[in-house]
Amino acid sequence: KPSPWEKAQEEQAEAILRRAFDLLQQMGVPPTRIEREFVRRGANAAQEILAAGERLAPSAIAVARKGRSGIKLFFLGSTTTQVCQYAERMPVWVVGNRHLEPPRVLAALDESPYADRVVAHVGEHFGRLPGTRVTLFHVIATKPPGLWDDGHILDETERSERKRTVAQWRNEQARQTA
Repeated sequence: KPSPWEKAQEEQAEAILRRAFDLLQQMGVPPTRIEREFVRRGANAAQEILAAGERLAPSAIAVARKGRSGIKLFFLGSTTTQVCQYAERMPVWVVGNRHLEPPRVLAALDESPYADRVVAHVGEHFGRLPGTRVTLFHVIATKPPGLWDDGHILDETERSERKRTVAQWRNEQARQTA
């Protein structure tokens, strides 16, 4: 039999889930497509979310960012950070405090095959929403340490060789990400 404290926690969980259930229904999601679940034993929320993700195999996990200060995050970590760090098999959507109508999505891409999966996921989940805007974003790698200016004053031949080597490296980076 649950203690009075556990009973109060369950009532709070039910109220949170009921509010979300009602909101989804108002947005047009049929009630038959909405499931509700809570976990009583949750000492570490991130671990419980990840375990539910493994068990339920969703297409994505959606979590909210509460906006803790940098110091609190450093010492305490956050559920959102832990879920993002350890969710290896599914995308994590981190919802901030900005309204998402119409959605604007930043798709961070690299040279890996996973980039195609990012684009496919964004297209599948946001492509049909009216007004959606997608920014495809790639960070170009800086020059590797071997090509940095090491303080040595280059003569004309060395300077020319360095420029040629850097140009080759940049061309190779561009080719790999094209």
